[in-house]
Amino acid sequence: MGHCGYKCEFCPAHQAAKKEDPEGLAKCSVVWKQILGRNIQPEQLKCDGCYMESGRKADPNCPVRPCCRQKGFLHEWHMKHNTKT
Repeated sequence: MGHCGYKCEFCPAHQAAKKEDPEGLAKCSVVWKQILGRNIQPEQLKCDGCYMESGRKADPNCPVRPCCRQKGFLHEWHMKHNTKT
C-alpha cells in the first residue's frame, strides 16, 4: 500500500504507467481532477510507487508522502490513527 493509502496494484496511474498506456493516464487525469481536485497532466501521472527513493511519482507535490516518510508512518491511515504498525 502506498503512503496515500491506495494499493499500487489497483492504482490506475501506477498500472497505466507500467503498461505505458497514454489513454489510461488521460482517463486517470480527468478522474483525479473531478474527484480530488488535482490538476495533474497525464504525462506527469506516471508513477513507479512512492516507496522508491528515485523514480516517477504520480503527484510530485503530494503532501502525504513526505509527511509519512518524515514521521515514520507507512501510510495516511496510520497518521490519522497515530499508529506506526
